[in-house]
Amino acid sequence: MLLRLFYRALPSIVLAAGSVLIADSGEAEEALRERAAPVPVQLAQAPACSGSEVIRGGQRLLELADGTTATVAPMRVDLDGAERAYHRDGFDGGAILRLCNAGQVYLPDGTFYRGSESNTTCTGRFLDDLARIEAAGWDDPNVGAVRWNGILAEGVAEIAGQSIVGVRPVYNGESRAYVSPTALADPAFPPEDQARYVDSLTVPYAAVGPESGIALGTLGVAWRINGCAPGRTCDPVPFVVGDLGPGVGEGSLWMTRAINGLKTGVPIERANRFAGAISGSHVLWVFFGGTPLDPPYDAINVKESADIAFIAWGGRERLQACRDAKLPVAND
Repeated sequence: MLLRLFYRALPSIVLAAGSVLIADSGEAEEALRERAAPVPVQLAQAPACSGSEVIRGGQRLLELADGTTATVAPMRVDLDGAERAYHRDGFDGGAILRLCNAGQVYLPDGTFYRGSESNTTCTGRFLDDLARIEAAGWDDPNVGAVRWNGILAEGVAEIAGQSIVGVRPVYNGESRAYVSPTALADPAFPPEDQARYVDSLTVPYAAVGPESGIALGTLGVAWRINGCAPGRTCDPVPFVVGDLGPGVGEGSLWMTRAINGLKTGVPIERANRFAGAISGSHVLWVFFGGTPLDPPYDAINVKESADIAFIAWGGRERLQACRDAKLPVAND
């Protein structure tokens, strides 16, 4: 409720599309405070970063009394929601990821395999089986089926006594690109419309584990606290929780680039699709709690709302307190 009051008190704040307002200095935060007054938030008295350590979904998290959840984790890249994440013609069609990463094949003899289990499987066996299964209508028990993951798919196939759910992939309009969904979705758009989902290429979003206790739509901030490359400025990046994954430690491509001080508006191709991924536990993750963000989940609304929520939570001063608090490492 507090964040909703805070949002309503800021009707005049307009940010440039694609900007991260809080990134550079304390002056930006102070400007927000002045323009937001009067707001019932005592920023100077915001609690620091002490709480109780819990384990959820196998990860170590710190829970604060005000609903904040914090931890230190890596930054893997989540490309769900990208319009060109997967294409029927693969890289030749402009896809960012290989199609085999999204499919598990089930055959009439009862065997099954992941399309990405090896490079040979990905570029050979998987594509051969895919062509036969597609030609047979996706659900022929005498041919097999593909269970899709990361691609919106419909229908059920009965293969060797198993019910395989999600076997007919959904195309994005008239293109041969497949619809790539995220767990957070805008109900104003139908499921087959890519606009329903949070775009990995333009929106800062995080993925969390389903057992994390962190709701979809929660706002937060991530900060690379170790290993920023020389010559770059690795500023905090506010975000929305837009997808589900193995656990805390995964974000959209836009976010992974921004947190490393890389340009975010560059064309995304096969060669740079994982730019910004951080393998070590060098990222401070903070989830503010409170009321989840309402749609739309486009870049402007998410960035504006997350910036404002970050200031309401305590801004850079409180974030620094969390850094100094020696938070638990999620997978230590």
